[in-house]
Formats: sequence, structure tokens, C-alpha cells
Amino acid sequence: MPLLAIELDPYWFPCDGPWLGVPHGGNVLTNLPFLCVGLWGLLRLRRGGRPLAADGNRVALWISVVLLAFGSGAYHVYLTPATLAADRVCISAILAFAVAEVLAVVYPACRRPGLSLGLLALTELSVGLWLLGATSVPYGALQAIGSLAMAWVAVRGWRTGRLSGAALRSLFSFIALYTLAKGAELLDEPICRWTGLFGGHPLKHLLAAAALAALVPWLGVRTQAPGPTSVGPPSPGKKA
Repeated sequence: MPLLAIELDPYWFPCDGPWLGVPHGGNVLTNLPFLCVGLWGLLRLRRGGRPLAADGNRVALWISVVLLAFGSGAYHVYLTPATLAADRVCISAILAFAVAEVLAVVYPACRRPGLSLGLLALTELSVGLWLLGATSVPYGALQAIGSLAMAWVAVRGWRTGRLSGAALRSLFSFIALYTLAKGAELLDEPICRWTGLFGGHPLKHLLAAAALAALVPWLGVRTQAPGPTSVGPPSPGKKA
């Protein structure tokens, strides 16, 4: 059995012709926003006096977004199991670090490296099981659980007042845009038929990048930085 046992259909994506001379252009070029969003997040994190290592989860999150631009782009150019692995590894890393940081709103201990590394190990293990041909169920289940955890924190933060209005806008915008992205992915072929130019997958990339961009004003700041967008527990008289 090959190391990566999953089989890929080269015609999996509809409306996948070249754009501007780039093979599979719609699915490749729409990864550029991930690069821009990841760099934006990293540049915002540089504001502040502490070393970046003090906000390791957030640094790792935005580095993973940058790497996703290359991993997903390579996957859509070559459509091989190896490039699919690169794509899914980056997506899983984003999930792990984002969920750990968002959960820290309710449980500050979640910002400790052990939790994010544990989540990273679980999500990457689910990718490995899928790519080795065992099952894709753990991968899909962890994606769903991560999304539900972020929705739960948003509702709890709103009801308890632990999140400021700006943080709530970031989180609810992320949830709404990510939901639309998953919908576009499911409607890949119908959207291709409707437009005749692109399928739902390029639209998914754009919406997912917009969802991550919505988190930058919140998770693109230092955890010790003053201001209402801090994720940590609220100080007396202030919201997180």
C-alpha cells in the first residue's frame, strides 16, 4: 500500500480551467487572500513590546494561514495525495490554534501550549488516518466540533459579557462567513453551472479567507496589550 493511500479524481473540481495562464486558475489564485490575511495577522502581532514567542498560539495561527496559501495552491495545481496532505495539515493547524485561543476566553488555561499542541496532534492524526485510507470520519468530526466550540464561545461571551462588542463582531463574522464558505463548497457543481466561469470551491476560498480576516482585529493583537479586544479574562470593570 502506498504511504498516502487516498485516491484523487483529477476532474473532481468543476469549472477548473486556466485563469490568466495559471492551470486550475480559479482554485489556485483564490488562495492569495490567505497569504495576505496571514501576513496581516503577523504584522499586527509585531506591535507590542513582548517577544512574539509570548503569544505562540497566535503566531502559529497566522503562520499556518500563510502556509495554507502555498499548501492549497500546490494541491490545486498538482492534485496529488502529497499536496492534499499539505493542504489538510495547514487547515488542521489553523483549527487547533484558533480553537485554543477562542476557548481561552472562557477558560484562560486553554492558552497554555499543552492544549494547543494536544489539539494540533489530534487534528493532524485525523488527517493521517484519512490520507492513509483508514477513515475520514475523525477529520470531519473534529472540524465540526471545532466550529461548534467557537459558536459556543461566541454565544457564551455575548450572554455573560466576557467579550466586547468588537470581539463579538469578529467572532460572529467568522462564524457566518465560514458557514457560507462550507455552503459554497457543497454547492461547487451547481455554482459552476450557474456561472459558467467558476465553481463553489474558489468562492469557498474567498469566503474562508474573509472569515479569517474577521479574526485579525481580535486574534491579531497581543494577549497582554491593553484595549477591549484582549482575549484574556476581563479585568474589574472591563470586558475582555
